[in-house]
Amino acid sequence: MSPRLLGRMLAAAAVIPLAIATAAPPASAATSGWRVTQTVAGSFALDRVTATSAGNAWVTGESCGNPCGPTSLLAAHWAGTGWQAIAPPSGFSTSVGSTVTAASSPSSAWVFANQGSNVDTTIALRWNGTAWTGRHDFPAWSDMNAAVVIGKADAWAFGQIISPFAPYVAHYNGTIGESLPHPNPSGTSQGVILKYGP
Repeated sequence: MSPRLLGRMLAAAAVIPLAIATAAPPASAATSGWRVTQTVAGSFALDRVTATSAGNAWVTGESCGNPCGPTSLLAAHWAGTGWQAIAPPSGFSTSVGSTVTAASSPSSAWVFANQGSNVDTTIALRWNGTAWTGRHDFPAWSDMNAAVVIGKADAWAFGQIISPFAPYVAHYNGTIGESLPHPNPSGTSQGVILKYGP
C-alpha cells in the first residue's frame, strides 16, 4: 500500500469519530422541558412567583404544617440549583393569608403578606440578599394584590383598603414606604390605565 493511500485512510478514520461527536445532541437537550425541582411536605398554598433570571426566583404562600395549624408565611428562593426556604423574621404573625412577591435582583426582593385574625392588614418585608429588613405595616384593612420592584430603592405595591373600600398604592423610595393618593374618577373603576409621573 502506497504511503499516500495509507495517509488518506488514516485521515478518513480520524474524521469519522469527529463527525459523530459533532452530530451528537448537547446534553442539555435531553433535560429540556418540565421537571420536578422540589416537593414540599405538609399543608400549604403557593400564591405568587417572580423571577428575574434563570438563577433568581421567589415563590411565596402560606403553610400550616403537618398536621395543619395556624398559617405562617412560606417563602422560598431559587438560586439556580435548588429551592431554599427563607424563614420569616422573628415575631412575624402566624395568621397569614394571601401573599404577593416581586424582585429585581438576588439582593432586592419584597414580600407583601396579608395577615390578621380580626382586622386584616398587610405587612411588607424587604430581602437584601442575606436577611429580611425594612418591615413596613400598611393601614388596617389593607390588602395588596400586585407589586413591582424596579431597583433597591424603587418598589411599588398596589391594592385596596377593604373597609371602607378605596384603591391603595404604596411606593418605596429607598428610605420609607409612602402611600400615594390614588385617583378614582367616578364611573371609571374598570378598564382605566393610569400613569404616575410627568
